[in-house]
Amino acid sequence: SQNLSAKLLVLLHEQIRILVGSKESSCSIFLGCQEETLYQDSLENGDLSSCRYILFKRKLIAFFYGDMDAAAECFEMGSEYSIGANGRLCHISIGIVIDGLIAFFFARKHLEDENRWRNIGQAVLDLTRQWTANSDWNFINKLYLLEAEYFFLENDEIKALEKYEQSIKAAQDHRFIHEEGLAFERTARFHLHYGRIGEALVCFTQSKKCYKHWGAHGLVDHIERIILNLI
Repeated sequence: SQNLSAKLLVLLHEQIRILVGSKESSCSIFLGCQEETLYQDSLENGDLSSCRYILFKRKLIAFFYGDMDAAAECFEMGSEYSIGANGRLCHISIGIVIDGLIAFFFARKHLEDENRWRNIGQAVLDLTRQWTANSDWNFINKLYLLEAEYFFLENDEIKALEKYEQSIKAAQDHRFIHEEGLAFERTARFHLHYGRIGEALVCFTQSKKCYKHWGAHGLVDHIERIILNLI
């Protein structure tokens, strides 16, 4: 419906504003309400598409800004809504890839829920392999990144680094500048885990350049703060 399309456009607009570093609320400007009010109203009215997109937007923003606990919370809430026939929508597929990255992150904590997170990550990895078989151009860099995080979980440094580098190159070759930035950032965090500060700084700097090219100045500032804390 037009009303649903309008709400989703406003949410996309707000997502972009946050990535570029704006503090203004698109929901307040265009819909006259806060996002949480929109979410609760959509929930009460059975508008699951809006609920799903709000949670996707929150998850993406939390993930890119490094708030993994908030990203995991949005994942848990979003798992209550079935994807149905929408699995091929761009934001749905990207959201699922992010789910895999979140899962491998929490599996690496080796807590009591490690097996659950590991299984979620493996399921996303298997699904991404299917997508890659159908559209190598769109998904191969994402597959490499998920494989890198899997090998990171397995403490296989050599294979993990190889996959990170393949993800970066594939994103470069296919001109996915934001996903190149993400791959550089995840590689930086991989190096940090093993105490390689110099290598991490190089990758964070490359990530910042990619996000700047993408226009995500909010993420540029976020990465800059990480770099300053490491120097």
